[in-house]
Formats: sequence, C-alpha cells, structure tokens
Amino acid sequence: MNKICLIDDDTICNFLHEQIIKDSGLAEGITVFDKPAVAIRHLRQLAESNPQMFPDVIFLDLCMPFMNGWDCLEELKTFPEVFKTCRVFILSSSIDPNDQEKANGYSIVAGFIPKPLKAGILAEIMPNPNQKMCA
Repeated sequence: MNKICLIDDDTICNFLHEQIIKDSGLAEGITVFDKPAVAIRHLRQLAESNPQMFPDVIFLDLCMPFMNGWDCLEELKTFPEVFKTCRVFILSSSIDPNDQEKANGYSIVAGFIPKPLKAGILAEIMPNPNQKMCA
C-alpha cells in the first residue's frame, strides 16, 4: 500500500482530499500538513533517519503563505535518494500555463493536477504496490 503526504494551507481542501484518498482504499497512510515548513522538516527527518517511511506520493499546493510550493520543491529536490520511489504531484487551483511549465522543469514533479483531486485521477496516478518504480 501507498503512503501519501498532502501539503496545502487550505484545511477544507485537505479535508476533502484526505476523504477522497481514504475512500479510494489506495493508501495505508495519509499525512496532512497545512504548514509547508513543518512538512519539509518532517520529510527531511524521514529522509535522513527512516527513508522507508517516506511517502510514495506527495501532493503539493503552490499558493501558500510564508513558504509556497516552489520553495517546497527547492527544499525537496535536496533529498535525491528518496525520489527514486517518491513522486510529487502539484495539486493546484492555478490555471496559469506558466505554473505548469515551471513545474515540468522540476525532475521530481510527476504531474500537475487541478484542484480538487478526483478519485479517477487518484486511481490513475497511484503506483501499483506490486510494481517496482524506476529511478
């Protein structure tokens, strides 16, 4: 089963997305952060001390105060080993094609998904637990 991390300052979106993920049955664990800096600290600690517990998928919002999604991506790309098995999806309400193009410039970003997350999209992007991912 998959471990999923949601990073979004919008508590309503987090609640909705967490319910969609739970209802899908595609995840064994969901970690939710409404403060990106706290999420980065937690993920850094996992990467350094317990990498097998690092999420398989991270859903990251772009527009957040203090530390936005771009800042998070800059931090996350300093954890290169864990991204052999973890994929980051931008989950954003942005319709700006420049945001999508910029996200595509990050090798750790696996895709750009418009909010809200839908069960059908989730089923398409979740890794099969029986299939090895390539680095």
